[in-house]
Amino acid sequence: MPNISNLNDPTFTTLIPDQIIASSEHNSWRTNQVIATIKDLNDVVADLESNYASVTEPGDKPEGKIYCNTTNDPAVLQFYKDGASGLHTIASLEADNAFTGINTFVGKVPLPRGHIDGLTLSNDAGDTAHDINVAAGECRDSSDTYNILHSSEITKQIDATWAAGDDAGGMEDGDTVGNAEWFHVHLLGKSTDPTAADIGFDTSVTAVNILADAAVVAAGYDIYRRIGSVLTDGSANIIGFTQDGDRFRWKVAVQNLGEATVANSNAVTIAVTTPTGIVAWADLIYRLKNDGGNAVYTLITALDETDTAPSSSLHDLALTTTGQNADSLSIFLKTDASSQIRYRVSFTVNTRVSLTTKGWIDRRGRG
Repeated sequence: MPNISNLNDPTFTTLIPDQIIASSEHNSWRTNQVIATIKDLNDVVADLESNYASVTEPGDKPEGKIYCNTTNDPAVLQFYKDGASGLHTIASLEADNAFTGINTFVGKVPLPRGHIDGLTLSNDAGDTAHDINVAAGECRDSSDTYNILHSSEITKQIDATWAAGDDAGGMEDGDTVGNAEWFHVHLLGKSTDPTAADIGFDTSVTAVNILADAAVVAAGYDIYRRIGSVLTDGSANIIGFTQDGDRFRWKVAVQNLGEATVANSNAVTIAVTTPTGIVAWADLIYRLKNDGGNAVYTLITALDETDTAPSSSLHDLALTTTGQNADSLSIFLKTDASSQIRYRVSFTVNTRVSLTTKGWIDRRGRG
């Protein structure tokens, strides 16, 4: 149940999705009178008609507030849109296409900074190798200036040129799907309409190519939010994955090293299988092996950490027990924008390491 908002300044209430609006006593406002939930504008109008015969118009009208004045006519339910245009009735906002029903109404209220909800990616069952399904959801755009509200699931084809709508192409004109190539999945929106949304694929993290596509421009899409990334295999097919919030998992873990010999005790930088162009948290399995029964210590670190020699007092994994020749650990580790991490061992004779990527955590544009 949403919380009831009893306002310090009772002449106004801020529009917050799912919040129940209430007023407190001030002039002819009623005390603690619940108006309605934001998601049902009809209830707002009905309660204003029945409960507010006369409301004193306040002198200060902050942007993004709603109030009623003078009569119980629903046309006087007013919204302070901006400093230049001032007050707007529901009818006038609908007329200039700035207010077209409750979805747009809520869409005009800024979502929290960096907000993203839903928009889950999956390999579409119709063509798992080339189609991506995106669930309904909402977010702020990449500039944190606009809302983008995506009301229903949509499937886009990575192997077809972009066209608007469901079960249509998602690739910019002129680009093709390469082998072993990362593509970022972008939710496209319109700065003029928060309820308009579509999906596009781009090698660019900032969607510069898909937003420049002639068909995308013609459709009016001019803002974006990166909502995930997909990788193709050696045959240009999208590799299977699952997503749960910010966590992505390969359906089959990817081995990056298979018992590789270690040349020396210097740090080794290696790329793991997480999206390029972004900083992610790689979900890794690291295995250390030594066939000579020697004591070996190892550290596995992010590149923005200080490169440090492992020792008996500082290590992530150690082989020290008599007869022990291998051990492994699971670790989440921050990558750089080239998907790289580093490892380092203390003793190299007969030492081998293995590294496997199980998945990654992607903040998807949140700070």
